[in-house]
Amino acid sequence: MRRILPCLLMTSLPVLAEPDLIDIYQTTTQGKHDAYSIDVENDFFTWVSDRYYTNGLRYSRIWTGDYFLKHADGDITAYKEDKKLTDYNLSYKPDLRDECDFQPTTLYQLHYQVNVLGCDKNTDGIDIYQYHAGWYAANLIYTPFDITATRDEFQPFDRPFAGYTYVGGFVQTRYADDASTRYDLQVGILGRASLSEDIQQKWHCIWELDHPTWDTQIATEPAVQLNVRHDFAIPSWMKVDDDPLANTRYLDIQPYIMGELGNVFVRARAGLNLRVGYNVRGYFSGAPFQSSILKENDRGHLPNLPNLPEPKKTEPERFNFVSVYLFLNYEETAVWHNATIEGGVLRDSEYTQDAASRFKTIGYGVRVEWSGAFLSFGFKERSPEIEGIPFNDRHHRWGEVQWGMLL
Repeated sequence: MRRILPCLLMTSLPVLAEPDLIDIYQTTTQGKHDAYSIDVENDFFTWVSDRYYTNGLRYSRIWTGDYFLKHADGDITAYKEDKKLTDYNLSYKPDLRDECDFQPTTLYQLHYQVNVLGCDKNTDGIDIYQYHAGWYAANLIYTPFDITATRDEFQPFDRPFAGYTYVGGFVQTRYADDASTRYDLQVGILGRASLSEDIQQKWHCIWELDHPTWDTQIATEPAVQLNVRHDFAIPSWMKVDDDPLANTRYLDIQPYIMGELGNVFVRARAGLNLRVGYNVRGYFSGAPFQSSILKENDRGHLPNLPNLPEPKKTEPERFNFVSVYLFLNYEETAVWHNATIEGGVLRDSEYTQDAASRFKTIGYGVRVEWSGAFLSFGFKERSPEIEGIPFNDRHHRWGEVQWGMLL
């Protein structure tokens, strides 16, 4: 693995060097739709002593680009927002249904009529999508079961200390059916130079907690990661109906797959996200984090049908309540290399363990969204990541708090 991994990494980097992705990133991050999010993970939230994956901190900046409509002939039209659609004329099929007998006024409505109902006789489907791009900075900290243990006191099968600090950029394409594909490129540092040891020791000193020895930890080396994730489509929920209950999403299920390749992690993931609650926002229509694009329309995604009165025009408020829902995530991970356990590929570490070939993760929590912000609380449980530890699906737990706002 140590011999072939650098070669695999170098062959993967051209994927993110494609001119299209670079151009998309530059164009999207110059837009005015800007947001940020802060993500804090720590096992202290579960009232359990520091161990294993003990802390993660990430700050992200997110830009939302224009909407794009790829016509049946291959031409692409850009739109600044998901409304005021006036330049697409449906060629209705002879057997018109009531749902087709009006001109679409939003891109999502056009997607519903053409791709879901099949109203256009000239095409079986069109692509409607939007780009997101941004950057982030993060620090991850891993510790053994006993953070005060010296090298001679480590328990059998206990993991080494490890820190990973990195910055990254991403480009994501979201489609009107809520499918998406995201590319991430991360560069950072693994080991003592990540400053994770200093961060944890100073934090424990401030709060008068146990002093972590960091004896020993994974050796320092530069890190490069390429991650690719694809989320599959969610069946359409919108109906052509003036009943609000028929136009509100209360539950959705979305499967996804993800690959990670680099000198820190080589892993493949497959998972399933479940959301249930009040007015669950679509990923496409609620980007970048489900804040309502149609916030001036108190009917949510209800189409602007000719026989329905137009909503009263009001000045949009920044923090109107939008939705609340519970979420559940189940994920299986196959592991080929984990440098935070086995050491890096460029330098040998004094103390390492064998990483388990697979583990599973379960996450659950609650999320509340407003028109310009969101807040979520969650917990995660993970099976052992060290080879030789008996399987226990609740081997390690930690909590997570996320907060984000539109700027």
